[in-house]
Amino acid sequence: MRHSYVINRTARMTQGPLVSTKMTAADYRRHFPQIESGFNWERFAAERWPIERRVLTNREELLGFYTFFRSSLGRVMPRFLHWLASRQMRMAEVLEKLHRLPTEDRQSINYFLKLWSVSTEPISMDLPTYRFGETEHFIMDGNHRACAIALSGRPFRIELYSIAGPREPDALVDLASCK
Repeated sequence: MRHSYVINRTARMTQGPLVSTKMTAADYRRHFPQIESGFNWERFAAERWPIERRVLTNREELLGFYTFFRSSLGRVMPRFLHWLASRQMRMAEVLEKLHRLPTEDRQSINYFLKLWSVSTEPISMDLPTYRFGETEHFIMDGNHRACAIALSGRPFRIELYSIAGPREPDALVDLASCK
């Protein structure tokens, strides 16, 4: 049975505004060493883009975040020439097309779903994002865990660490395909 996940583009940040932190680029890199998203660390450090932090518990807002998953011509995570026309998928679209994700991605999401199914506590995680514009976020690491949180239906508490940078491909490669 498939579910429909609708993005509420008017969803408000229910936990208050993003608050600037004193975190430096080096601090951010130490906190999130697994980021492999084509991010320009050198420019981030040189231009001192602000890092904002807040708590997210709103599932509708999370569904609107861009993920590292891509879609092109009906394919999810396309290869070869289809990659050229691909675009980043928002979380809601990923959940709708979960059955079409590569096996290893589905297994990773299911692993976290199973892990969290035995707990009664709210799910908690730190999530690094790149914020462009007022409300658009690209998840830089933790995509499988974030998808599992959205699928779980369980209460959650995500600590967002959002870099507020320019919408330029040399800042973050994948921004060009966030359409």
